[in-house]
Order: sequence, then C-alpha cells, then structure tokens
Amino acid sequence: MIPFYLVLAHLTADFLLQPQSLLKLKERSLWGVALHACIHAALSILFLLPFLGEAIVWISIGIVTAAHAIIDHIKLRVQSRTARYIYPFFIDQIFHFIVIFAVILGFSLYTRATPEFAPLWLYKMYINPFVPVVLEVIVFITAVYDIARFQVKLEKNNRSTFHFDVRTNASKLVYTALIFFIFAFVSAVLGVLIS
Repeated sequence: MIPFYLVLAHLTADFLLQPQSLLKLKERSLWGVALHACIHAALSILFLLPFLGEAIVWISIGIVTAAHAIIDHIKLRVQSRTARYIYPFFIDQIFHFIVIFAVILGFSLYTRATPEFAPLWLYKMYINPFVPVVLEVIVFITAVYDIARFQVKLEKNNRSTFHFDVRTNASKLVYTALIFFIFAFVSAVLGVLIS
C-alpha cells in the first residue's frame, strides 16, 4: 500500500497544498523549496502513519523528500533561464514519479511494510488499494488537471496567471469525498462484519 500513499502525498503536496504564494517564494528563495519539501515530508508521514514502525519507511520518506527538493530546485533554475514552463513542469513530474517508484522497488516497500498500530477498521482501509486510488482521483479532479492545463496556457503566454477556483474545486472535492467516505465506511463495516 505504501506506493499508493507516497503517490498520494506527492500529488497533494505538489498540487493541492502549493498555492501561488508558495510558488513565488520557491522562485525567489531556497526557503520556499525547503518549505515545500517539508510539506511533502509531513504529508508522507501523515499518510504512512501506520507504517512508521519500520525504519525503511522513514529512510524512504527522507530520500523522496530530498530528491523532491533537488528536482524542484533544478526545475525552477531551468524555468528561469529558458522561460519555458510546460516541458520543465512535465519533466519535473516524471522525475518525481521515477524517484518514488525507484525507492519503492529498491526497498521492496510494496511487500515488506504492513500497518502495525491501527485499529481493525483503519487497518482494513489502509490495506485496501481502492482507498488511496480514490483519494488520488479526488486530487486529480480538484487540482492536477487544472494546473497542467495552466502550464500549457503559460507556455503560450508567460503573463498568464493561475486562478485556483476554490469554490468549484471545493464542491468537486466535497461531492467526491462524500461518495468516497460513504463507500469506504460501508466497505469497512462489511469487512469487519464478514471477518
């Protein structure tokens, strides 16, 4: 399950929790990149909470976070020198996913780590691959698509500004999350009743 949660942490940190103000801070200072990396690490820890009993999970979070900061810093330097946006954006995302999956494969995280300290219902939710995949879809619906589309627009006109439509995205998030939590609750209850 760890692969799904590392991807979810990445998508959430890179798209939902990276407002325009943080992007501007990243462009001006390494402190912005460091802050963004800390947000990424915090989300990874939060999403992988039941797996934190294994040292390899902490090492993986550290590697992914450090690589994330380095990749973002390089992307920002390329963008500032070339005034190109779309290629660095997509290459940046590709490298983030390469690092995540290299760590997963390198440490065999997809088979080694299991949730250790969690009540039965939470354990069942964590080992159900449907849960993080649906959450990833929610993040994609609410943010990733809009930001990727903005990058294409920015490539054509670098004076474009991104307006994250909070109201529309919040309603998409609420409806999708509501459907998800109803389904997750029902499946968790049925799972406990059946076992």
